[in-house]
Amino acid sequence: MIKNFVETKTIKTKSGLRLLLTSQNVGFTIQGHEKEETSLDISLELKGDIPDNLTLEDMLKVEYKEKKNELKIDFKEPDHIHSLNARIEILVPHKTMVASNLSNGGVRVDDLEGNHNLESHNGSIKIADNKGNTACKTQNGSLKMENCEGDIEAKTKNGSVNIRSCKGKININGENGSCKIIKCAGTLLLNLENGPIKIVEAAFEQAELKNNNGSVYYEFLPIEKGSFSFNNKNGKILLIIPKEIEFSLKAENQMGNFRIGLDGEYDRKKDGDIQTVEMVRGSGKVKIEATNQLGSIQLMKDPVQKDVHKDFSSFGDNIADIFDQIPFEEGMEKAKKAFKKVKKSFKNMNFDFSDKFEIAMDTLEKNKDKIKAKIDEEIKDKKHAEELKKTFKETIESVKEAFHKQEEQKESMSESRIKILDMLEKGTITSDEAERLLKALGEDDE
Repeated sequence: MIKNFVETKTIKTKSGLRLLLTSQNVGFTIQGHEKEETSLDISLELKGDIPDNLTLEDMLKVEYKEKKNELKIDFKEPDHIHSLNARIEILVPHKTMVASNLSNGGVRVDDLEGNHNLESHNGSIKIADNKGNTACKTQNGSLKMENCEGDIEAKTKNGSVNIRSCKGKININGENGSCKIIKCAGTLLLNLENGPIKIVEAAFEQAELKNNNGSVYYEFLPIEKGSFSFNNKNGKILLIIPKEIEFSLKAENQMGNFRIGLDGEYDRKKDGDIQTVEMVRGSGKVKIEATNQLGSIQLMKDPVQKDVHKDFSSFGDNIADIFDQIPFEEGMEKAKKAFKKVKKSFKNMNFDFSDKFEIAMDTLEKNKDKIKAKIDEEIKDKKHAEELKKTFKETIESVKEAFHKQEEQKESMSESRIKILDMLEKGTITSDEAERLLKALGEDDE
């Protein structure tokens, strides 16, 4: 038996709300808005042995304590019933603190000002445009954060970490998952086991990275001072240090090779299986230490991967044309705001995958069902409506395909380039042969 529950609730809350979420098998999306109230948009499709008298209130408990300005929301599936599709979207005042304890469900927090404590088992955690400190704990689920200001403390197991354009004290402990941090600033303390670390365009003033059974890639932006420590075991360390940085560097390697691609003189010593390299450039105010076991240390001045751009003007035109034909009126404020951002990002521009692709595509993916529903509702000519939906679907699929092909090509070229540099370092090929191979890949050596 299948039964649907669809309901909207509005609760008179205040700014500075405490939102407490617990659930089994259902996730939550929380979005900030200007109103001094909280709105719940609930849509559930259940399957199983469902009693005729089952109500939404039997599964979803909503309790607001006005004096504390605290809202508790708890969802629990009845026995022998499971969700085919479940969606609980919550609009809250911008100044809201969120705490969650979820099982088999994820949580997404957008555009809030508050300190959050989020925990999810078998579900992802996503946070965007938040001002405030965040503590996160995930097991068997990913963590993704973007455009946040405030300290971040995260513990993850069996899931990836992806943090972009955030500023604050970042402290991460992870196991069995990759970690990627892009365009972040502040301080970084990262301890990872069984997964690769990739830090791109880092503006940290202080960083301490430890890894076990995974690679470390760290790409500095030009900075004037700072303290950095890299420790790895069973994986390579690759540091990209631009020529503008005046640094004091000490690197020690055990049972592994060095690859030095930096300008300037350096001291290199070997004692048994242990090799040490020391190098000072300029004032040496940026302190860098690197220690590795059973893996190479590579010190380069230019990134291994280069930015990938593609002209997306036709994609922007197609999406913009669809948006222009749909009158987003009352009830679609949230979607309208998101779509305007996407339209502005895509239309008539060269698109940088590394900066904006994931943001825009995630917005479209999240709202694609609403777009299709709105087309059916507003476009009276059914044939034209079907054509618009088809164009929308084909456009998104084509851009996904182009992106993945480009990423695969970029990754393949980068891996090949590293292999060529390793062969040069080991003396398997000469410098002239390496240069020819690199040129064949369309890249220049340092």
